[in-house]
Amino acid sequence: MALTNASRKRTSWGTALIALVGLIHVLVVPEYFELATYLGLLFILNALGSFASALAIYRRQALTIGPSVSSQRERKARRICDERSEYSI
Repeated sequence: MALTNASRKRTSWGTALIALVGLIHVLVVPEYFELATYLGLLFILNALGSFASALAIYRRQALTIGPSVSSQRERKARRICDERSEYSI
């Protein structure tokens, strides 16, 4: 799907803002490590997730872990439709 100039601009701004959120989390990690180690680790994970999301949006890829739920539902719906069409007269 081709993006219009306006939607490409919005996507660029959104990607930049998500990356900025990741950068902010990286900058405050030392403070949270002093407060509690688990908070520092959570901030690191949040930053990594933000950077991965921004990169995926920039590359126009979906972030998925394993097969997507929607594709499983779609296959199930097709199978049901195929079964129903076999029995129709």
